[in-house]
Amino acid sequence: MRVSTRKQAEYLKRQRERLVDYCKSKGLKIVDIIEDMDSGLNMRRKGLKKLLKLIREGEARKVVVEYEDRLARFGLRYLKEIFDDYGVELIVVNQENKSPEAR
Repeated sequence: MRVSTRKQAEYLKRQRERLVDYCKSKGLKIVDIIEDMDSGLNMRRKGLKKLLKLIREGEARKVVVEYEDRLARFGLRYLKEIFDDYGVELIVVNQENKSPEAR
């Protein structure tokens, strides 16, 4: 989960609640909840680095995001390749082009 600024902390909380509910409804085990308050353009976010470490160590089999842009604004294609290389499924709950935050 990601938001760009601290002003959006409430949106981050609601995003977390929606994703936890989604995972529970699908019977998915939550290994970790990773949150970032930083630009989706920043590919050095702590949360993103943590996610990649979990993937490399075989700790994550599925990554659930509300919108693709919550994972990254750019470079998503490369992240998907990494996920594929490690057998990690990316689950995007809402397939719309933009998150509510971006509207």
